[in-house]
Amino acid sequence: LQKAGVDHELVTIPGGKHGNFTRAENQKAFAAIKAFLAKHGLPPGASTN
Repeated sequence: LQKAGVDHELVTIPGGKHGNFTRAENQKAFAAIKAFLAKHGLPPGASTN
């Protein structure tokens, strides 16, 4: 992605593996996604709460 000039971010959840996150970990991941989309001018989607 970097070579292609595509902006990207990697968010890790320590010990999270690939799913089965706690509620707090899910909130952290979704907050990062929302921030990334907002940074690129994309409107927020429907609430997941």
